[in-house]
Amino acid sequence: MKAFGVEAGPGYIRAAVVEKQLRGTKITRLVDVSLGPDGRNSSSLRDFLAQLDYNPHKDVLAAVFPGDKVTLRAMTTPLAKRSQISETLPFELESTVPLDADEFVCDFLFAGKGATGSKILVTLARNEDVESFISIFQEAGLDPDLLAPGPLAAAAGLMGGPSLPIGAVAVSHATTDGTYLAILGEDRAPLTFHTSSARGDDYEELAREVDKVVLGLGQDTPGLELHSIVLGGRFPDIDSLSQGLGKRFMVQVGPAPIDDAPEAESQECPEANPAEKKALFLAALGAAFMAVEAAQPVNLRTGLLKKMDKRIGMNKEKLVSAALLALVFVMWIVSFVSEGIGMNREYSALKSEIRETFKAAMPGVTTIVSERQQMLAEQKRLENAVKALGVSQGRDPLLDIFLDVSGAGPEGARLDMEDFTYEPGRLILVGRTDSFDKVDQFKNNLEKLPWVAKARLDKAKTTVSKESVSFRIEVDVAL
Repeated sequence: MKAFGVEAGPGYIRAAVVEKQLRGTKITRLVDVSLGPDGRNSSSLRDFLAQLDYNPHKDVLAAVFPGDKVTLRAMTTPLAKRSQISETLPFELESTVPLDADEFVCDFLFAGKGATGSKILVTLARNEDVESFISIFQEAGLDPDLLAPGPLAAAAGLMGGPSLPIGAVAVSHATTDGTYLAILGEDRAPLTFHTSSARGDDYEELAREVDKVVLGLGQDTPGLELHSIVLGGRFPDIDSLSQGLGKRFMVQVGPAPIDDAPEAESQECPEANPAEKKALFLAALGAAFMAVEAAQPVNLRTGLLKKMDKRIGMNKEKLVSAALLALVFVMWIVSFVSEGIGMNREYSALKSEIRETFKAAMPGVTTIVSERQQMLAEQKRLENAVKALGVSQGRDPLLDIFLDVSGAGPEGARLDMEDFTYEPGRLILVGRTDSFDKVDQFKNNLEKLPWVAKARLDKAKTTVSKESVSFRIEVDVAL
């Protein structure tokens, strides 16, 4: 398997190709291309990857997501399993950011054990930013498998085992959007990472950023001592920057040592020395390493924007959609009944039915936080999946039918729906209400709906308790 790590920015595209082998990984190519001022990333990406023999059916495409569009949160959670954290994390973050859970995507990596649970480093980005970024690739006929946050990708560029002193390492990677900065512990695991506004040509500004981050980490990591600083990306004068930072921190500073890699093929910096050319590809290389080396890489192509396997087809999507629509109707029943009869035993039973229906519709969810929010998130994911599959279809009329029926109930009366059966051309409603007059009112309201050809009262009789009237109504659907 080959992984193509791609960093695409204004005026350039960089690619690192990493091949997964039986005894590890091998860096096979480091290539970039300079784009003119009018160059379009989409067409250039297509041509560029075609020249590198990228095969979308066999190879993995890992793209570096711009760090200035990513927010970092350091959190502690009492949960230990990754699946449980993934399911609950969006709703925990919702209270800390000015966004709803369905307006952003997030992922995390473990950062050790805390006194009250697992320490995690969370990355999140707005859906609109991620969708805009993905669209650049999709316009080129490409679909990234992994979106690696820029600062973390730069840190992951050291996964290949470069020769560095033992101890904490600061990774600085210059981009057109700022400077990616990450601090790695002695085991090379990231302790923190973010995008700094520090310019690559101002070592004093960059030094202040490193100082601030190390000082902040020192409070939670006693004995933290910086042993080296590695530089990646394109710095205007990497020699002067290395000398300035070296004198400031009294540590080894220089281009990221990318070992066992072929000579970089760079149009962007043709005059740079071989080590500096390789360091250009630190973030692209890190994205490729994340795709092939990391067991569970941080991937912003998740949640609602998770890449779908196009081989699945539409049958599964339709089945899940039907289950979700059924769940919507059951939830409407609970809401309607609760307004009429309050939180009694019947309401509790219906809540239990919701939980069971939810589990049947979404068997992959093991931790239920909010049926409504998680169901809506899954419905949004399915809509995005349909769009990604290139299927053009309108809104499913069944949902509109549910909503119309809910609004046709007899005014001021209790309505208990016991059965709702939808067949091609026919709708069967079974339930109870207060009186025969209310049954007639419900039937007449149904006949006023634009999609109803005719509503027939099949039967109506007083219940055993004499307190309500049961009914069965058949509706001819004309859609």
